[in-house]
Amino acid sequence: MFHPIKRIVSGALACAVLTVCCTAAANTTPKGDINGDGVVNSFDQRLLLQEQGTASTLSDLNADGTVDMQDADLLWQLSLGALSEDELPTLSSSSSTESTPSSSGETTTSHSTSTSNTTATTAKPTTTTTTTTTTKTTTTTKTTTTTTTTTTTTTKPTAGTTSPGKATLFVRCSDGTVYDNATSQNLQKLLAYIVKNEMGTAKFALYSNEAWKAQTVAAYTHLLYSLEHSSGSTYTYRFGSKPLDLTNSNDKKIYEAAGEVLGVRMVDAGGNAICSYYFGSAAGSTRNSQTVTQLDYIQPVDSPETDALCKKYGYSGLYSTVTYTLAEIKQAVGNYISREILAETKSGKAPLYARSMTGNYIDKSNLYYKSGSSKVYITGRQIREALGLRSASITVTKTSGSTMTLQVMGHGHGMGMSQTGAVIYANEHGWGYQKILKHYFNYENSSWSFAD
Repeated sequence: MFHPIKRIVSGALACAVLTVCCTAAANTTPKGDINGDGVVNSFDQRLLLQEQGTASTLSDLNADGTVDMQDADLLWQLSLGALSEDELPTLSSSSSTESTPSSSGETTTSHSTSTSNTTATTAKPTTTTTTTTTTKTTTTTKTTTTTTTTTTTTTKPTAGTTSPGKATLFVRCSDGTVYDNATSQNLQKLLAYIVKNEMGTAKFALYSNEAWKAQTVAAYTHLLYSLEHSSGSTYTYRFGSKPLDLTNSNDKKIYEAAGEVLGVRMVDAGGNAICSYYFGSAAGSTRNSQTVTQLDYIQPVDSPETDALCKKYGYSGLYSTVTYTLAEIKQAVGNYISREILAETKSGKAPLYARSMTGNYIDKSNLYYKSGSSKVYITGRQIREALGLRSASITVTKTSGSTMTLQVMGHGHGMGMSQTGAVIYANEHGWGYQKILKHYFNYENSSWSFAD
């Protein structure tokens, strides 16, 4: 998923108040949507910049004498393929002129992540193109980089090692409703609101509400993780469009489920919240964290989705199908990363194939662009984003002339907890929320534990 650059940055570069805009059921994946939530924002950038191991120091990529968010933006461009490492030496402090101050006092970078309405995407025979434009902004305030030494042990932490009251969490609904963690009741409403927008369908608790509990713990853990990796004392999380209505019987059940696990979170050996990713449905298994230093709790594990079970619980199914020509794919990906895309060929292989995979997800494909004398291979995530596919689990199932039929399996980035898998484990296998989370976050082979 990420460009193979070794210069990386810690989460300390995040803004004082971070804003995440999410949609619960996006139909397309815009350019740069690393977490697969349907929008491109600071959260996607932090997936690139955070959890990269101990070598979390960003280089002065634009050579202006200061390590700041402009360098972070260059790293972001490198990850998208919009810039190559070979081009970095040509950059100097004059590169800062690419940004112009906005009326709000922030800086709007000219390299905004925007998917244009190109002929490649509109040429898709079976789907409708949606044009999504997201402007990424960075603050002009310089950030001080602080190096922190952490001693990691294999001992499981005890409960209560992390204080959930470190700072303030906010969730802002689209109708203006604000949820926070000022009191236990407020926190319960906050988490119930997120669970409703993430997986509030009544069928998800057909026989058991343990999947809702698992989602509550995963959401709370990730909120705390995001707060801990921000530089300020307030974390604002904008999510969804469905306010919590406690007069509604289903919302009341979600609220009660959240109350049963209120305050429970997953913490690492140092007592800090782990990066508890979650996503729609898995392609037979989850995948690794795709970071320079792999997270031991984000590793491939089996997931129980089948087409029939997905449909039973209200999804359209495990698979989706689209058709493209190789020329259309090359043009769409080329427009996406502003490069000329070439394709390797191999006897017995379809025009599009995987050079390497994690489970059923494409890591690197046979598509590439030239950077100097080197080939830079296009990732499954880049193909997914360029074409607006549901996941990076992509298989060519049929070729007819120049046209290929692509089968896409699952929905989302594939890292951490599969929400559909959690529903199936809870309702079909009788698993409790702890067993679900231990399974998806590789508990037996990592050093995290539950705290409350």
